[in-house]
Amino acid sequence: MRYWNSDLILTVILMATAYSLAWVTQTGQLAWKWAKPPIPALLAAIPTGLLFAYAVKYSFAFSNQAWFFKIMSHFMGTLIFALFTWMFIGEAITWKIGLSIFLCFLAVLIQL
Repeated sequence: MRYWNSDLILTVILMATAYSLAWVTQTGQLAWKWAKPPIPALLAAIPTGLLFAYAVKYSFAFSNQAWFFKIMSHFMGTLIFALFTWMFIGEAITWKIGLSIFLCFLAVLIQL
């Protein structure tokens, strides 16, 4: 298994995009009035689901293990949530959150 190939890069891009859309539909309502349910969720549901489905496909093509997707997904979801919550709501990334993100990243490295 190579550390960086097109399947892993596509997995990361697809997950980042999917988690970004998921953040907007779920937590975006705290940042913007236009993001109140149900409209953003209705508009983003199918694209978000497809992005995650293709992320699974490319993740499995990269590692040949379903668990890699789960662990990578946990890291990407935590990272996107922390960054977007900080950027759009202003909640600080505390040392505990930073440490949690780092530990998630270590779990991904172990899987490589």
